[in-house]
Amino acid sequence: MKRTIARTACLLAAAAIVATARPARAAETFAAGVHGGFQHDVGNFAAYNPAVEVDPENTFLLGASFFLNYGRGFFRFGFDTTILFNRGRIIEDPGQVERINRYAINYTALPAFIGIRFDIFDRGAVYLGAGATYFLASGRINFKSTDAEEEITANIVGYGFILGGQINLTRNACLYLEWQYVSGRSQALLNTSAEYTWYNLALDMTGNRYFLGCRYYLF
Repeated sequence: MKRTIARTACLLAAAAIVATARPARAAETFAAGVHGGFQHDVGNFAAYNPAVEVDPENTFLLGASFFLNYGRGFFRFGFDTTILFNRGRIIEDPGQVERINRYAINYTALPAFIGIRFDIFDRGAVYLGAGATYFLASGRINFKSTDAEEEITANIVGYGFILGGQINLTRNACLYLEWQYVSGRSQALLNTSAEYTWYNLALDMTGNRYFLGCRYYLF
């Protein structure tokens, strides 16, 4: 429900800005942009173990994007990195089988999407597409009994979707708002259960990411 509300709010915000935006310049081919963003439940721990209650990790995102138009199509690529807002923690474990106390997941992402773009009355555009993201991910896991910390790392390829909108501010500059959903996880890297000895914890990059930024058309 919260995810649906967040997506709806993003789309309504984009639509409201479109109504007051300036006309686009005649040719828009290649642009570079910078953005900030946010992700809730980094590491997808809410789905990690249904038997425990999690206070999820939240993180800010900072990155850049490059946007190439070709007719009604587009190609978008870039990079993003995390800035930790709060660590996640296990707050209720009725069965006392989970060894994790706190965790922090960090990553650098290299996303690339291809899709279709629709101009809106020469004042902006909306676009949607699909693609892949390469993650350089790491996690710091603290255990309950000793508070010892383990670090795990993985390179992960995820696949997903992008939905965005851009609003022209000047003839060359625009504001953009994006939602990305990407699904991808590593193999199991660490044992965190008191019930068995094999590895059960993977670095899971599945989740929603929201971005707001400014893009400038170079040519």
